[in-house]
Formats: sequence, structure tokens, C-alpha cells
Amino acid sequence: MSRRIPGHAKGDCQELRKRLVGELREQLQRIMSRARAIAAVLAGSIVGWTVTGARAEGDPAYGEYLASECSACHPPDVTDGVIPPLWLLPTGYFIDVLKAYRSGLRENPAMEAVARTLGDEEIEALAAYFAYLREQKGGS
Repeated sequence: MSRRIPGHAKGDCQELRKRLVGELREQLQRIMSRARAIAAVLAGSIVGWTVTGARAEGDPAYGEYLASECSACHPPDVTDGVIPPLWLLPTGYFIDVLKAYRSGLRENPAMEAVARTLGDEEIEALAAYFAYLREQKGGS
């Protein structure tokens, strides 16, 4: 014997179930789409770092000017903290991560806000500057 909830018809419950299943399907599709996009960025990045040794084409002097904002959170001389010094990051990774923050593929409110103000020229300049610092500090 099934129990009936007063004021609820059997059709109402079935309709609610259909709606919830539909919403869950949509959420799963969005998550999977985002996961595929992230996987594509990462795969392209890994290939770019290992095969081409990604080099920044930007202006290091312009990057130095722009980097003053970065150093507020990414101290250049602290290598044991949670927030990494940017000169330690591989160039291709740095570029891809900034673009991922800019597009919303990676989430961090502070980084998204900063990255959305940067165009490709600024990202390349920052990457060139941090690559220069890496070379000066004896990195590869």
C-alpha cells in the first residue's frame, strides 16, 4: 500500500522528478564540457612545454612594468609559500594559466579579476619578463 501525500497528485511527483533529472543532466553536461576544455588546454600546454620549449614573444621591459601588481601576492623571493613566485613557472604554463583565468576555465576570484584586465600582449610581456628573471636567477 503506497502512501499519498495530501495535495500532491502522482503526476506532480513525476513532473518534479523529470525536472530534477533534466537539471542534473544539464549540470553534468556543463561540468563535462568544462572538463574537456581544461583537458585540451592542459594537453596543449604539456606538448608546448616539452616539444617547443615555449618562449614568450613579449617585451620584458613592459612585463617588468606590469609585474609590480603581481608581486603584491606573488613575492619574487619567497619560494616556500603557498603562492608561487612567477619566475619559477614554465613560460608556456604561465601563459596558458593566465588565459585560463581570463576565460574562466580556472577559478580564483583574485586571479580572474587580474587576468581579465590583460590582453595577449600583456600576458606575453609578463611571460617574457618572468622568463628573463628565471634566466638571471639560474633557472632554465
